Amino acid sequence: MHFAITDPNPDFSRENGLNELEAAGIQIVEEGSDGAEELYEAFAKHITTGTPFVPTKYAMTLDGKIATHTGDSKWVKGHEARRYVQGKAPSLRCHFSWRQHKLSDDPYLTARDDDGSPLERQPLRVVLDSVCSTPLNSAMLGQPGSTLIATTEAGPDARILALEQTGAELVVLPAGEDQE
Repeated sequence: MHFAITDPNPDFSRENGLNELEAAGIQIVEEGSDGAEELYEAFAKHITTGTPFVPTKYAMTLDGKIATHTGDSKWVKGHEARRYVQGKAPSLRCHFSWRQHKLSDDPYLTARDDDGSPLERQPLRVVLDSVCSTPLNSAMLGQPGSTLIATTEAGPDARILALEQTGAELVVLPAGEDQE
């Protein structure tokens, strides 16, 4: 019998399965763990710690900057890094961003194929925008899939309504003292 990785769930440990097979005379071959570990990563994190697997992505220059000297942050990470991230996107449940990223880069926050076309299944787009300043012409608002914008009562009612009319779902939370 071939298998790639031992189940990290303590209820289904090696002693509960593979050792019984070996004791019954069944030959066990362990191979291919590198690829399986990557596929299993989110489950293993959850089952061993009780917390979700949350991948993060950011780019910075060697001197610690997150944008070029002209303020352009799209090209801090290279083509290969962007392709890697796009390869991971279909397996994610959500893309998470914040207001300043939306204002400076205007990302699509979509999962796309190698040709740049949106995939059928899209992760939920979640944007934190405490003052509801997401532009009505944001690239993400015209993309397939759902967009959730978390804002506060500090955001103008007219802007909240206008963003809802684009198809975005808005969650309005109480404003903190520094936002009133």
